[in-house]
Amino acid sequence: MKKIINFSIVSFLIAIFVFSFAGKVNAQNNQGNQANKPAKSAVAACMKTATAAKKTALSAAQSAYKTALSQAKTLTDKKATKQARTNARSVRKDAQKAAKTVFATARKACVAGAGVADREVKISLLAQNNSGISGQATLEGEEGKTKVEIEVSGVAANSSMPAHIHMGACPTPGAVKYPLTNIVNGKSETVLNIPLSQLKGELPLAVNLHKSAAEASVYTSCGDVSFPQ
Repeated sequence: MKKIINFSIVSFLIAIFVFSFAGKVNAQNNQGNQANKPAKSAVAACMKTATAAKKTALSAAQSAYKTALSQAKTLTDKKATKQARTNARSVRKDAQKAAKTVFATARKACVAGAGVADREVKISLLAQNNSGISGQATLEGEEGKTKVEIEVSGVAANSSMPAHIHMGACPTPGAVKYPLTNIVNGKSETVLNIPLSQLKGELPLAVNLHKSAAEASVYTSCGDVSFPQ
């Protein structure tokens, strides 16, 4: 009986992993089939497929665990029952880990398939109008959103400077495209509800800092947004 239970658990694990891997392949295929659509919708469709595969795999892992526990209750030998339960927990943990790993790979494939770096893009911010303020902006894409982190030096203590992503290019960018959190003590962090791929499609763009709300027309630091080829 003990061998039958272990074989059943392993079978469930194999099925879960195969299904998860199939989900990854399907997500990549969906991305390729939608190559002519806007990057935003293509990535969203790809992520939807990958997320559904992950949820199904995790649900299957939990079902396999419950089935193994039910079978363990039928054993009369206490030692065998305890071992069966331990095996069930171990296999569930491995299955959950496998599902999450495959999902992470699929997520990267979704964004990479849209031609955009999944992790981050760094932008050098150069001083404008003799401000002495310079630093770096980092754009990080993850799960359909973009985190914008800015860190600059040369700012006055406790100062607050408006920051935006503008249309156009430095040193004279155009209208504001995306408002960002003000720079306070040289730092700012904003999460935009758009994928990194959308920013690439909207180039040229520039990250631009302003002296203050009252003197917004005075630019203190600016950097063009660019993506690796």
